[in-house]
Amino acid sequence: MAWYYGTYACGHEGRVNIIGPHSSRQWIADRKFEGLCPECYQKELEIEREAINDEFLVDASTGIIKAMRLIGLGTTFSIQLKKAIEKQKNTAFDESLYDKAITRVYGNYSTNDMIKYADIIYKGV
Repeated sequence: MAWYYGTYACGHEGRVNIIGPHSSRQWIADRKFEGLCPECYQKELEIEREAINDEFLVDASTGIIKAMRLIGLGTTFSIQLKKAIEKQKNTAFDESLYDKAITRVYGNYSTNDMIKYADIIYKGV
């Protein structure tokens, strides 16, 4: 058992108590300091938890994304999705661009494929 001092990835100084074979302690300490300090890690967890609980709603008449339920998605993905949606909310809705994007997506799948995928999603398979 020994204390190792170092700088975490977030830039904060700290120490960790390493238990185990002497030959592997430095390696373990190095891995610990590659991450965030305990305080920053807790703050990041809180931010991720807030992102998971956020909800967004899509206005079908304008195509503007107003909300989306993020529960069930990966935490990192949820945060990135939330930022992308918030950025999109601040831009004007371009109907022609939206139509082109939808046409491009529909062009990648046949009607039978979309029915099959919808059926899979609906059944939860």
